Amino acid sequence: MKKKGNFLYKLIIMILLCIIGFSGYKVGTILYNYYICTHENNKVIEAAKVELKKNKFRINWKKLLKMNPDTIAWIRSEDTPINYPIVQGKDNDYYLHRLFNGEYNFKGTLFADYQIKKPFKDFNTIVYGHLMKDGSMFKSLSKYDDIEYYRKHKTMFLATPEKNYNIKIFAMVKIVADSDLYKIDFIDAADKQRYIDKVTELSKIRTSVKVGPNDRLVMMSTCTTDVNEDRFVVYGKLVERK
Repeated sequence: MKKKGNFLYKLIIMILLCIIGFSGYKVGTILYNYYICTHENNKVIEAAKVELKKNKFRINWKKLLKMNPDTIAWIRSEDTPINYPIVQGKDNDYYLHRLFNGEYNFKGTLFADYQIKKPFKDFNTIVYGHLMKDGSMFKSLSKYDDIEYYRKHKTMFLATPEKNYNIKIFAMVKIVADSDLYKIDFIDAADKQRYIDKVTELSKIRTSVKVGPNDRLVMMSTCTTDVNEDRFVVYGKLVERK
């Protein structure tokens, strides 16, 4: 009985050590992937000489587009980790878990919906990004239901190869993954106004930003931690910077 007890004890210890080892491996892998993503983005920032100086973006677009021809914009929100390129692929799956350089990574890259014909020129441009536990990617969007956070982050900055913009935040909504707010085709000005009215009605914050059918919207979407997989969406309107 004593030998049997010693065997069971050693077996339990071995199992626990295996569990601890496997758990450590998984945690290590996750942390390594976080590091790789941050390192890669910093390389892109340095290579393309990205900087926001005197409220103007300075980007070496020639270098950036050479690194990845799918690049369509750069977005930045001051005092947050949001300082990333935006790409547009042939579908909405490729960049979901791929870095700017094409390597697989669960963090992915910020990307515009592939169905949008003219990103940031059409009425509604949808940009997707993950909500990461380390605060990176689009995690900051989840804070916009706090009016105090909004007051400190009313404006984001967006640069395209042609122009620079302010993104004036005007709404934050929580919607289901298949919500009809994920809309890119509009019939006319009245259809656009109905869309704006619905977004404003559902918004968790109230702002003084005036939005109309002649404006261009940026719909920034990220996941939530809810089991029902809802989405946080922050809306802004583009205002060209002179």
